[in-house]
Amino acid sequence: MSSLGEILVNAQSNDTNIRQAAFEALQQLKQTNPTQYILSLSAVLASPTDPKPSRQLAGLNIKNVLSNLNNEDFLADFWDKVDPSLKTTVRNNVLGTLASDDKDIRLSASQAVAAVAKIDLAKGEWTESIHILVSNAINPNVSYKLASLMTLGYICEGVTAEIIKPELSNQIFSAIAANITAQDTTNEIKLVALTALSNSLQLASNIMQVKEEREFILNMLYQVAVYQDLEIRKACFQIFCELVDHYYDFLPAHLSEIGNVTLQAIKQDQIEIAILAIEVWNEIGDIECSRQAKQNPALSVRGFIMTAAPILIPIILENIIRGDFEEDDWDLHKSCGLLLSLVAQLTSDKFIDAPIQFIKANVNSSDWKCKASACMALGMILEGPSAIKLNGLIVETTPHVLRLMGDESVAVRESAAWALSRICDLQFKVVTTSYFGQILNGAVNSLKDLPKIACSCCWTLIHLIEHSEEKQLFKAEIFEPLFQALLESAGRTGVVSSENNLQVASFSTLSTLLERSANDCIPIIERKLPDLINMLKHCSYSEANENMQALIASSISSALSRVRPESMTEELCKNFLEALIQSFTVRNSVYEEGIQAIGNFAQLLESRFSGYLQILAPYIAYALQKQDIVGLCMSGTMVIGDIARALGENSKPLINDLVLPLVGNLQNDQASSSVKLRSIESLADIASNSKEAFVPYVPQVLALIEAAANASLTIIKEENDPDMYEYLASMRDALLQFYEGFIQGLIAGGQLEVLIPYTPNIVRYSLIVTQDSFKPNPSMHRTAIGIIGDIAGAYKDRARDFVKIPEVVNYVQRFKQSSNSRVREISLWALNLINSI
Repeated sequence: MSSLGEILVNAQSNDTNIRQAAFEALQQLKQTNPTQYILSLSAVLASPTDPKPSRQLAGLNIKNVLSNLNNEDFLADFWDKVDPSLKTTVRNNVLGTLASDDKDIRLSASQAVAAVAKIDLAKGEWTESIHILVSNAINPNVSYKLASLMTLGYICEGVTAEIIKPELSNQIFSAIAANITAQDTTNEIKLVALTALSNSLQLASNIMQVKEEREFILNMLYQVAVYQDLEIRKACFQIFCELVDHYYDFLPAHLSEIGNVTLQAIKQDQIEIAILAIEVWNEIGDIECSRQAKQNPALSVRGFIMTAAPILIPIILENIIRGDFEEDDWDLHKSCGLLLSLVAQLTSDKFIDAPIQFIKANVNSSDWKCKASACMALGMILEGPSAIKLNGLIVETTPHVLRLMGDESVAVRESAAWALSRICDLQFKVVTTSYFGQILNGAVNSLKDLPKIACSCCWTLIHLIEHSEEKQLFKAEIFEPLFQALLESAGRTGVVSSENNLQVASFSTLSTLLERSANDCIPIIERKLPDLINMLKHCSYSEANENMQALIASSISSALSRVRPESMTEELCKNFLEALIQSFTVRNSVYEEGIQAIGNFAQLLESRFSGYLQILAPYIAYALQKQDIVGLCMSGTMVIGDIARALGENSKPLINDLVLPLVGNLQNDQASSSVKLRSIESLADIASNSKEAFVPYVPQVLALIEAAANASLTIIKEENDPDMYEYLASMRDALLQFYEGFIQGLIAGGQLEVLIPYTPNIVRYSLIVTQDSFKPNPSMHRTAIGIIGDIAGAYKDRARDFVKIPEVVNYVQRFKQSSNSRVREISLWALNLINSI
């Protein structure tokens, strides 16, 4: 046995010390000479004389090293520098081990081969590996066949057509399909081939575009969908789901066949297959709802759900009662409920009568499954259908739902509480007209029920509070008993879990109540604030209860947003700071809810806050340094803007301390996109409030802002990269806000000469990002027109050449008749200023 083999044996020792020493030795070998390390690992993997566990671990380590090259700096480009002859040795060792008689060794070798191949194929190298694997995948030798199919699946998993070219992917699909369709092959081979097909579906675009090839794949799946073996049928329906996800637009001609196969499975197959068959339609519904919401002409809704709805709805209503109603498992009951929701959203009133009749017929049933299913169906159909269809149903069934919250069946109570929260969110006006008091009492009483039910009640209360803010329904007489009930709910033992954290739900409801209750509650909030501060002060910290301090701090923050400045006596301010700093100290860290509370504290005190800034500065600085904890760093970044707004012109002496951390965020490649966005927004707050004090920072800050502005004009298709698309849209909005604050601050500070060199580019940027191609929101138009008006008013004739031009005037005139009153008013204001030039 080789020395490396011995280390690999020790790495699997039951003795912790031996195992740890082996791991350290492996890490040292990897860091010292990664090339020799990979070479030696491949030799162990290929060596029939080394123990099986060592060979398995060797293959796993090869995979881990080559799959994570970007995670360790010393590995970043090491494979590119490996001598070609040594690469060949590694490749031959891992590929040759696929011929091993041992199934477990072959599995480890498959992962190693895939890791090497993914890197090489991306550079146009080792394409012969695919030819060898494809050849072996149709080899009569069962071991070769299984190992090669498995390896092809691993190689294809997560890669793109740029890495595996169409000519190679066509060979791979042919080999996989040959093993799926072969009559004499074993179930094991079929299952491995189906897994490989699943992993490689994203590469099939060129195949799916050809009608004959597409029909071949689908016909192959139709046959497998009725295969005798359960695991094979399961794999087949999972592939149907993925096929819909990747190739929705290629399926119109196949809707009838897909419908027949899935509906037959729902009606006749075992429940786990029926769930997967329903999930095929859920995938279709998700795609169609997403496209309907985005209204992108390039991604049209094909109407599969609309076409199938008359057949789907009776099957959904029949099977929604069949589930196991397990709390945490995804079962047929939940799957049918989701599909019913998607159908309602996509078909509106057209097919809603049957679900309505189902709900009315079952909400008073003696069968608990029928009652729970009626509540599920009610909650699911509240989006899509019109008020004409839903209002009567809601008025009629809400009393029954409230009654069912006291049912002896836990499943019924859970479903009823969830349905009530949906009603209060989506049909608030209907129920509060007749049932506000009953719903409020029902939700409060059920806060004492099981955590999952109580969590739904918290959501019911949150929706009631949020939607009734304008009506001021949550008045003083409601506030105090509800406040106490929520504290008691949060304090219940055994209510913290990953699925239904009643502690979090209760405090979230409490924060919403503090922020949005009626104005006559403000004196009560002022009376309760010292109690919340004392709770924070006496809240012990432990890993088992690490959220409690953050939750209390969040509630304090909400209270600070409502109380009157004069209620914050020096003693109360001191107690708050002592409690907050104590919580930071016992945790030996800072948490984002505490930092956010500082922001609201600053905005409440305004100029008085300057006396407390020195005490809090180290904790804000700590938050800003934690680039690896995005939420915390972003909270620190937001607080800087809060402080600038709170202190107004009094922020001038602090300008350096406020600006430099934000500049650092923008310069830091490790800072997240959300932190950078928030930094721009906070810089706008500083610029608009510190006025002339901002002047020394203008060149540095504007250089960063202009770089961000240029980057924000990158054209990204939403369907290709929705996250980047959203980020760039948010960036454009934030930059306009910065320019607005920057201009207003310097104008107010009498710094017109400092500002003038930047104004033409600012106007140009404002015109570009408000073009229809960038899909600006009304707020962006308001900001852009405001910027133009501010510049026109400040510079008058000096701005003629870049403001009183057709491009600008036509843009502003567009909004003279805007339906948005704020945009319309600012457009008329700006036009007057432009015309006066």
